[in-house]
Amino acid sequence: MMRFTFLLFLLPLLAFKADQDLTHITQAISSGSAITLGEYFDDNVEIALLNEEDVYDKSQAVHKLESFFEQNQPKGFNQVHEGSSKGNSSKYCIGNLKTNNEDFRVYMFIDITANQYKIQELRIE
Repeated sequence: MMRFTFLLFLLPLLAFKADQDLTHITQAISSGSAITLGEYFDDNVEIALLNEEDVYDKSQAVHKLESFFEQNQPKGFNQVHEGSSKGNSSKYCIGNLKTNNEDFRVYMFIDITANQYKIQELRIE
C-alpha cells in the first residue's frame, strides 16, 4: 500500500517536470539560446533551416542554430499546437517564431525516454 501511495505522489511530479522541459525548450527558442536548446538535442538531430536540411551531431546542430539566430534575432515564440504519441513516448510542438527579419514556422519532434526530452528533429521554415 505504501508503494501505491508513493506512486500517487510521484506521477504528478514527473508530469510537471516533463511540462517544464517543453517550457524550457520553447523559452530557449524564444530567446535565441542555441546552447540551452542544445541541452535537449539527441546525440544526432535532424535540423532543417529554411532550404537547408541535414542530420548533425549536437555540437554541429548548436553551431547551425547560433548562426541562424545571429542572422534572425528572435523577438518571441508562440506555441500553436502540441501533441503526444499514444504511449507518451514522444511529443511534437508547432509554433511561430518572430524575428527581426521575418516570421518562421517551427516544428519539433521530441523523444521522451526515462522522462528526458531529446529533440530529434527541429524545422524552421
